[in-house]
Amino acid sequence: MGQALHEAGIALEIVVVANDPLPAERELLEKLVSEVGYLDVHMLFVPREPIYASWNRGIEQAQGDILGFWNVDDVRYPEALIAAYKLFAEQQAELVDCGLTLQQAGTTRHIPAPYNPKSLSPKAGVGPFFLFHRKLYQQAGAFNPHFRITGDYEWSKRPAVRQATYQPIQVEGGLFTLHGDNLSGGTSPLEWVEFNIALIWHGGFEHLRPVDPALIKEAWN
Repeated sequence: MGQALHEAGIALEIVVVANDPLPAERELLEKLVSEVGYLDVHMLFVPREPIYASWNRGIEQAQGDILGFWNVDDVRYPEALIAAYKLFAEQQAELVDCGLTLQQAGTTRHIPAPYNPKSLSPKAGVGPFFLFHRKLYQQAGAFNPHFRITGDYEWSKRPAVRQATYQPIQVEGGLFTLHGDNLSGGTSPLEWVEFNIALIWHGGFEHLRPVDPALIKEAWN
């Protein structure tokens, strides 16, 4: 990853936000900082917090203007980062979404860039390898840390994001594996509770689904 981007003339900065790491995990992460090449790595050790709080924390720490996320169980491909960088630099893109390789139950398939700013459907939210410009983050605001699963969808449907200069690329951004313990992917009843809350906020009433009233009351409060 680092060498490919270095050869393309792109500097990559990585901010690792480690939530309550075990001693062995902390040792491995500290070793990573000392061994990686062509990369500028910053390490933050924090108490356990929601994923979107960690995303906001990483953005605040980062120095660059092109931002994205690399969750611990995903694999990112450098080719997509290079292609996206050109769109930001040459076409003044503010948001770029990428295709992805989806791996599930031993099979893999290509998924095109899913984001559609014209639709409020949860299927039209950003994919796991989307990238955005810092000025868009400043306009749209921080990710809502009260969400546990669908905060990226909620953020992507804010008016400032839907009106941004958007460029999809079909270059695969990385490998996303559905292994049963993912935050997203339809295995948790909380996922559609949070989708419903975001849909109500943004006016996507036609996409609402029935959910456990007790769960939505708890999440709403």
